[in-house]
Amino acid sequence: MGIQLNPINADRFIACMLGVLRQNNFKFVAFFGDRDENGMNKDFEMLNERLTVAIAMGLALSDVLMLPTVVFEEYKKGSLQEEYAPLIADSILRKDRAGSIQPWVSNLPETLASLLSCLINKQDLPLGSAHGGYALGGYAYSPKWESLKEEVVQKNANQASAILQILNWSPFDLGEIGKSSKRQFQEALIRMNTDLEDVRTPTEQWDNLLENWQIVGFFVLQNSNTKSARERNTEAYNILSQRLLSDFDLYVAHKKVNVWGVEFTSWREAVLIYNGDESDTDLQQANKLAREK
Repeated sequence: MGIQLNPINADRFIACMLGVLRQNNFKFVAFFGDRDENGMNKDFEMLNERLTVAIAMGLALSDVLMLPTVVFEEYKKGSLQEEYAPLIADSILRKDRAGSIQPWVSNLPETLASLLSCLINKQDLPLGSAHGGYALGGYAYSPKWESLKEEVVQKNANQASAILQILNWSPFDLGEIGKSSKRQFQEALIRMNTDLEDVRTPTEQWDNLLENWQIVGFFVLQNSNTKSARERNTEAYNILSQRLLSDFDLYVAHKKVNVWGVEFTSWREAVLIYNGDESDTDLQQANKLAREK
């Protein structure tokens, strides 16, 4: 039997299946394969990897599905390295690809976590170039050096714009779709730069979520290339993340010490307290520990 992959239909079919997962009552779809005793789904992980490579390399999903295994592994190895971040940003910002990329990004926290982890890698001037120019090229303060510097600044600005585009793609409403968007984004921040096996408890997950939320926001702030862009992007990031993280309240805990009868505030720690709809013993215990700080 011969099977022909139509790129448009392949993308639409996967988007449809991912849309099912967005529904609040669906956290597993049998189409994506069976889960093992640990709840892991190897087939679903493979799909995540291929969608991530498709976004990173600017390819259609059908193109990635047809890649030989050896070629795909090479693409996967390289596509999420630091130097590929500008290409990923360009792919996300392409208007002609928004229709296919948006469902992949907004429905898969694993893919979203990988993309955000890559996009926050700041691009620097190539080795050998610095404030004094190239060691052997004599480009100090030359038009070529200034042009290179502007190119790097623009790449970082594009990465910041791509992050905001991703957040804008997450639909916001008060119904089930909005709840799913929040859950996907929160899980993506929890998954960033870590193995879920290392953050099993709600407290550990919330700490990782808060840390990564700040890291992403700091990147957006630092790499918006004009004063007006910084103000505009910071405001947008705060508004979007407040919507997507509205299941949490942010508190700043102060630790006080008494020295010779005088009380001082020694340091502060930001903590998250969950206020969402889901509730179990672990969540309640985590909230109790957070309040005790």
